[in-house]
Amino acid sequence: MATPSPLARFSQMTAPRLSTGVALLLLTLAALGIRMWGADFGLPYAYHVDEHFYYPYAWAMGQGQLDLPDQSHGPSLYLATLLLGQQIARVTTQPNLSTEQFGALIEIDPSPFLLSARLISALAGALTIPLVFLMGRRYRDERLGWTAALIMTVVFFHVRDSHFGVPDSFMTWFVAATGWLALRAHQTGRRFDFWLAGAAAGLAAASKYTSAFVFVPVVLAAFRLPHSTARRTLARCQFAVFGLLVGFVIGYPNLLINFPAFVKDISFLWIRVGGGFEGWRLEPDNSALFYLSTFVWSIGLPMMVLSAMGSIAALIRRRAADVLMIAFPIVYFVAMSLSRGHFGRYMIPELPFLAVLSAEAGWIVVPSIVQRASRHKMKDEGRRARSSIGQLASLIDRPSSWGIMALLLVILPNAANSLRADWLLAQPDTRTVAKRWIEANIPAGARIAVEWPYHTPPLSNGYTVPPDSTREYWIDLVWGFGLADRPISQYQTDGTRYLISTNYTYDIPVEDPKQQTVRETFYAELPRVFKAIKTFSPRCDGGEPEFVFDQLYGPAVGLWDACLAGPMIKIYQVQ
Repeated sequence: MATPSPLARFSQMTAPRLSTGVALLLLTLAALGIRMWGADFGLPYAYHVDEHFYYPYAWAMGQGQLDLPDQSHGPSLYLATLLLGQQIARVTTQPNLSTEQFGALIEIDPSPFLLSARLISALAGALTIPLVFLMGRRYRDERLGWTAALIMTVVFFHVRDSHFGVPDSFMTWFVAATGWLALRAHQTGRRFDFWLAGAAAGLAAASKYTSAFVFVPVVLAAFRLPHSTARRTLARCQFAVFGLLVGFVIGYPNLLINFPAFVKDISFLWIRVGGGFEGWRLEPDNSALFYLSTFVWSIGLPMMVLSAMGSIAALIRRRAADVLMIAFPIVYFVAMSLSRGHFGRYMIPELPFLAVLSAEAGWIVVPSIVQRASRHKMKDEGRRARSSIGQLASLIDRPSSWGIMALLLVILPNAANSLRADWLLAQPDTRTVAKRWIEANIPAGARIAVEWPYHTPPLSNGYTVPPDSTREYWIDLVWGFGLADRPISQYQTDGTRYLISTNYTYDIPVEDPKQQTVRETFYAELPRVFKAIKTFSPRCDGGEPEFVFDQLYGPAVGLWDACLAGPMIKIYQVQ
């Protein structure tokens, strides 16, 4: 038999890797496309309530300003990445503008800044897919890696939040990298791999402090190595800690540039997680229940069940890889549940691990349960074949079929919801539609009382002039808890001509029961005291939309009832 040539042997060795790389590239491009569709939502207006904390200060950092506000969390690697995107946007879209002229667009038309930040989030979200594949392959095998990557590609929560110019998607990339590198470090035992895993954890923590818990599996990887001496374990931990510090400083150099600002930043976070929402009440009020209810609408009940089954199986087996896989999701969920400042987006870094655990349950746990159950049922094969459930029983003879069906219950609804949310984001926003109607039907100079700037139509007051404004108004911006902070009689006597209410304010309850009763009474009285002249509903039937707090950021619930993005807006005329 002829010996294969070196070229033939090389081809045989590289062909599987090449095919895997091409398939992974195609899946990543599909993930990028899903995350880019609708990324221009709301433009030229900035409707996302948190994006303004980042893109203006990324540009300011590029102009040499290093003393930045607390919530901008900078100077940082994330802001530097936004700045790079802004410079690319300037060169490609506005090459004739000087640096000063381009920077002035932040106040005039922030579209280039918003779109570049959102595309960075989309790219980070898409690049998370290969890491989930690598993590799943390290955890079990290539089949599980592909399944976990496919789940991550379409899971609604990650797709939706990869549209926003905030650091969550950016941070989740580093979290996924840490999970994969922790598994690799445990399998290789190399100190450099522990350094890499620690550095990835540091970069994740620098992007968002709460993700620092991802360092837990890195430490556990050192302690779970078989036949390792205490000295070697300590050395690996030291390398991991050194990597953590290096990664954190790279991701958040403000630690060295302005240490008091870092302390102030940490203090702000501590107050936020410990002190709640300054009088607002996010329901459910219990953090653990809030996060569980968030998972129900954001990833779906089937994925919750499968990931829980995968976690329980990992706890029972307690292999080293199992401990590393479940350590972060469990520790992080418990830690976040102990805080009072719960936001749904805090659960996004759990998604790469939940995708792997769901895939594990679909391929291993569910078939194992079905196989065990089939041994104790229907022993009489003849009676089973004649029964009306013969076909169903035949599926039990193939336990993997049940696992595949369980995985499809995760993948298909998430894919459908993600595409529906993309479509909604690409539709006109009710705030934009309302702005056009107001400027066409309400005379200039009228006094209009509105609630919170990001939840209401962007109208010009002569000083702040949103893009495409055709009329100026006397805008009475009512902060606090919205229009209900003032009695109805005040609007009747202070010269107010119109009121604009939005369900992004009146659907959020407050902690004080008496104040909440006053608010409910106020909004119920509005259509009886004043004339309701126009309503803008995101629902196709014009009705009142479903609401959860995350609806403030983008489509969350009631996706299939909506035909527009944005809140319910009601305009009243004072009589």
